[in-house]
Amino acid sequence: MRNHLLLLFKYRGLVRKGKKSKRRKWLNS
Repeated sequence: MRNHLLLLFKYRGLVRKGKKSKRRKWLNS
C-alpha cells in the first residue's frame, strides 16, 4: 500500500509538471 501511494504521488507530480505531454510519456514508459 505504501508503494502504491508513492506511485500516485509521483504520477501526480509528473502530471502537474508536464501536464498532458509528460503524462503521456510516463504512461508509455
